[in-house]
Amino acid sequence: MQNTNIGSSSDDSKTKMSNSYMQHLTGKSLQKNETMNIKKQLQQQNIDMTNQEKRMLNDERQRAFEDMIQSGDDPYQMIIMPKYSKDKRLKVYREINPPKDSIYIGLGWDKDQKSGTKHYRQYYNDELENIKEIFPNQSPFNTYDLTRGQSRGLKSSGIMSMFFKDKVKKDESD
Repeated sequence: MQNTNIGSSSDDSKTKMSNSYMQHLTGKSLQKNETMNIKKQLQQQNIDMTNQEKRMLNDERQRAFEDMIQSGDDPYQMIIMPKYSKDKRLKVYREINPPKDSIYIGLGWDKDQKSGTKHYRQYYNDELENIKEIFPNQSPFNTYDLTRGQSRGLKSSGIMSMFFKDKVKKDESD
């Protein structure tokens, strides 16, 4: 009887060990799944934030366009030269009515009102291919999916290939 008890106690300890080992393994897999979920959530939040920023910038740009139209200026000019007026108190020429920063970016510097190097250029916050005003249709440029040689299944032909025969390298992008 003592032998059976000892055997049963060793079986019990084995099952306890295997159960604790399984719990340990499943706990790790749960942690891994949880971290993957958190990572996906953070990526989605990042995408949502960038989309929200783009919408805000587009709204601000649209308002600036409407303001320029109401004031009588042409918001569709690509380049605008600055306008100067003489400051009576300091007796120097100062720039008046610069264009909105959300539409134009200032480039250059003028020594005086006649030098003509400073100007404002229209700019966009996104890639030009994504802007419907410029490209109403999808990208007119040729686009091709490029894959590296190893990802297409080509065998390695380097000096180390004689040590690692019949191993085809795969790319993670597949």
